[in-house]
Amino acid sequence: MQVYDGIRNHYRSPLRAWTCLYTKLMYLVEKAYPGVDLRTIMRDYIYAHDLPCISIQKAVEAGLLKRVKGWEGLVSEL
Repeated sequence: MQVYDGIRNHYRSPLRAWTCLYTKLMYLVEKAYPGVDLRTIMRDYIYAHDLPCISIQKAVEAGLLKRVKGWEGLVSEL
């Protein structure tokens, strides 16, 4: 999360917690995948459809988040 705070676009609005980054990511997923409805989405749906909100690495590879230093190693599930 700290690496994303270092990006110039986030300078005025730093991410206070990882949940802020996840929320931002989920809205990006909803926009990129029209079948996703954030009001009803469940963890099982995310894994069944291999959505990129599973990890930072998948989100970067899908083009939802910007590449930051060390993004390749951010493979842990969110």
